[in-house]
Amino acid sequence: MLLTFTKARCYLLTGTIITSCFLSTTFATANENQDQTIERIMAEVEESGIDINHTESIERVRNYIMEHVDRKLFSSLHIDRDEDPLGTIVLSFTTDLPPKMKDDLMSLVEEPTKLSFRVVSYTQDELIEKQKSVDQSVFQEKVFETEGINVYYTSPDIINNKVEIGIAPFNEQTAQLVYKYFGPEMINVVEANEVHILTEDTASTKGITPYGDEDRDKKDGFFSSIWNWIRGLFTK
Repeated sequence: MLLTFTKARCYLLTGTIITSCFLSTTFATANENQDQTIERIMAEVEESGIDINHTESIERVRNYIMEHVDRKLFSSLHIDRDEDPLGTIVLSFTTDLPPKMKDDLMSLVEEPTKLSFRVVSYTQDELIEKQKSVDQSVFQEKVFETEGINVYYTSPDIINNKVEIGIAPFNEQTAQLVYKYFGPEMINVVEANEVHILTEDTASTKGITPYGDEDRDKKDGFFSSIWNWIRGLFTK
């Protein structure tokens, strides 16, 4: 079996798990196809008792924050899987928590769950308010229409603590126009491709499968990395 794992992240935003996977996986076996492999891996993970989404730990942490931490200080919670497929729960606050609170939160998680803290500039609520302001300007008032700039999406980016704005065409000039209008503090301007709705007919002419293959590849890669990690526990 040959496995190459690049990167995977799972974000938790207001109680909903949002998965954003960046994977490069080579997976080969002589005795079973990929679907069978993934089913076996998922069964092994479930039997091991490992919760890859850290559901119980996150629930305890969230309840503690709601009861003991000022809402104005708490920004967001996400799971970072950059270095460990099982991930680390990352808590973001606008100021550093007292050591006692950190100790209390650390006591609420159990192995193999990991917990880390970081200080950011804006709360999640502030990012959402900024996004609403941006949406009003670009989608309702169409402030960039005369500049030939198309804004395809806006999104709170809790990892980078910014509001991401996807535009086309994207170059130094167009990006600077957007930064100048909204200010650079709370936004990150990135390149966005025009969204096309695929039907079976249009997809077949482009050599694209409308549904299934991409999701399956992401699923294969993610659970393969989990399985690789579990195997490592028993081979050390």
